[in-house]
Amino acid sequence: MNAHTLKNRIVAHRRVRAADLRPHPRNPRTHSPAQRATLHAILAEVGLARSVLAYVADADKPLGAAAPLTLIDGHLRQEELREAEVEVEVLDVTDAEAEKLLLTLDPLTLLASYDEEVLEQLRESVQTESNDLAALWASLAAQDEAVLDELKRQGGPEKEPPEEFFVLVRCADEKEQVALLKRFRKEGLQCEAKMT
Repeated sequence: MNAHTLKNRIVAHRRVRAADLRPHPRNPRTHSPAQRATLHAILAEVGLARSVLAYVADADKPLGAAAPLTLIDGHLRQEELREAEVEVEVLDVTDAEAEKLLLTLDPLTLLASYDEEVLEQLRESVQTESNDLAALWASLAAQDEAVLDELKRQGGPEKEPPEEFFVLVRCADEKEQVALLKRFRKEGLQCEAKMT
């Protein structure tokens, strides 16, 4: 890919009331209560730190400057921050291109992996009072590993999984769970968080 021939499809940045953004009618993503709680936690601790992604749908292009913006990325923020103004990165794409982005942006991020040592150093240095954020950070590598395993399974012949042995530890609460995960990882054990 030649960097000189890449098209820059970003045409504007605007501040828009979240409720005025249209959700994309074909957005396949759903949002759990845990994801909503984690979004609220990071907004409370840091604030808005990322723009949402939107475009003018093909049917709305004749409206010119009055055309509403349709979301490609940022649906949860649009739902949760209805009256707040959010930063919108506006793209000049077609409906077909927007659908390609809907199918690509989040899964593309999931294909990245973690440097375990750097991840652990980062987790140890960052503090939060939010149980939701702490649980998310504790489970990062395990979530990505599960996604990559699923992608590998879909891309190749099924193989007999190797035998594995587990120990289940019941925790009194989420805080104890996060503390144990950190301790076990420091001791070099492979572990992940689960809830029932």
